Amino acid sequence: MILIADTGAMLGALDRAHPRQKQIQHALAEAGLVVIPPTVLTELDHMVRRAVKDRSGGRRPHEVRQLGAEESRRTLQWILSQVALTRMVIPVIDENILRTATNVMNRYAGLAVDLTDATCVALAEEYRTDCVFTIDERDFRAMRPLTGHASFRLLPMDL
Repeated sequence: MILIADTGAMLGALDRAHPRQKQIQHALAEAGLVVIPPTVLTELDHMVRRAVKDRSGGRRPHEVRQLGAEESRRTLQWILSQVALTRMVIPVIDENILRTATNVMNRYAGLAVDLTDATCVALAEEYRTDCVFTIDERDFRAMRPLTGHASFRLLPMDL
């Protein structure tokens, strides 16, 4: 099965304290391929650094920035190791994918769908899959795949 990864699920895969971490890890293990949009990498970097800052206590700002950068590098190294094993892929977002994502954002303007979620929908069409690796049920339950499937399968919830 091909999964298109959203940021929240990727963050949950890394966070041992996440309430759905076991289910998220199970979904990753079941996937044949996990497609990680570059927009997810950007959000993931930001969220990892923010999580370090949020739990930094009384540390000095320089220390917090360093710890955040270290945690972000570890995250990216893990992803790159999975890419090397062909378990994950980071696709190029070309003009066609961006155009499709923009159309998705326009179609679901009432949901205020962001670029990352819209890119996940566009890549699901590109990879001919209805499986999205996400914990964002609100948006992905409301949006419809562009592949002809009736709805998205959201993992880990729909396993």
